[in-house]
Amino acid sequence: MTETLEKPYTGLYKATSLSDLFNRDHFAPANVIELPRQLNGDFNGLARKLSAVLSLPADASHEIERTLFRKLLRRVEHELSPDEMLAATHIDNDLRNIGGKLATVNLRINTGDAYANHDSGAAFRFHVDGSARLLCNYNEPAAQWLEIGDEEPDAEMMEQYGYAEYFAPKPGAEIHTLHTGHIYHFLGLMNTMDAPPFVHRGMQSGPDDPPRLLLVAEYQQEPSF
Repeated sequence: MTETLEKPYTGLYKATSLSDLFNRDHFAPANVIELPRQLNGDFNGLARKLSAVLSLPADASHEIERTLFRKLLRRVEHELSPDEMLAATHIDNDLRNIGGKLATVNLRINTGDAYANHDSGAAFRFHVDGSARLLCNYNEPAAQWLEIGDEEPDAEMMEQYGYAEYFAPKPGAEIHTLHTGHIYHFLGLMNTMDAPPFVHRGMQSGPDDPPRLLLVAEYQQEPSF
């Protein structure tokens, strides 16, 4: 999905390289760094074949690291089209390049309502993460996000579950969508020295949609950009 901010916005910084994404001295005034990329390939087809070889149920969320990803590719490579293999190559490169900088880097495969067992539907509500995170949505529907100051406390989540890290858009707030293929590096609750945490939510796939493929990398401690 292609989306362009209609007005200047200082809460998002656009990196020029993977090194720039990792080595920012500080975020402020931004709370998210975006590395724009154009990835070619059939990520939907690849998602369906990975889900099939893993025998994932209709509503599941499964994470795999690079070693397992490469083993799975060897099992299905004879079934992959050239475009699906191209998509797999992009993912493998990301797992390698980002895995060399962060300890926890996985490919997440979500099918249908991947969080069906969560009564609160928390993953599909606007929220902030506990720690800084890297995220790449390889196919749609991609996650959505709010600009700094466009959120207000989610009264329902607070009343029913006591969750203070969930939010709702303020009246008139514009809801943005992350670009597929781009890498985002955003702040969590523990990394807010100079900017507030990044408010975002996951998107639910329909029953006939392909599984969602996401690269997820988490910092276990405050990063030193």
